[in-house]
Amino acid sequence: MTRTIFTILIIVILSGCNSISSGDKRLKLEYLYKMKSQLAQIIDEGYKLRKPEYISSYEYNIQRNRKVIMETKPLDGWTDAEKFRERFLSVIEQDIHVTDSLSKLDSAAMFDSNIAILSIQDRQFMLMEGLDSLISKVDRE
Repeated sequence: MTRTIFTILIIVILSGCNSISSGDKRLKLEYLYKMKSQLAQIIDEGYKLRKPEYISSYEYNIQRNRKVIMETKPLDGWTDAEKFRERFLSVIEQDIHVTDSLSKLDSAAMFDSNIAILSIQDRQFMLMEGLDSLISKVDRE
């Protein structure tokens, strides 16, 4: 009798623990954490922008990340993720435009470009905050 109750208890516990590993919530979280990984890579590369020799590396890496983001599609009909993805791609396009302008500067003018670099970082940090709140929203579902 106790063995049967113990077995039933284990089955109930295990089936409850598995609720996140299947379904839309899992797919949403996988998508969001993949986006977070891409954004973290971009932010990490952005710290190197203070030196002119790293601009081409940043441009290459941001283009590579852009390609991954374009290829990674959110669940159909999930408007929050679609809006975030469009915002992410918009930030990348703005960053590409700014770094293209920075690459045309000589090294002496590069020191005056701190405002442009800070604007890149601000956009990226605001995007990360939005992503974190979206992850929290999905977690509460």
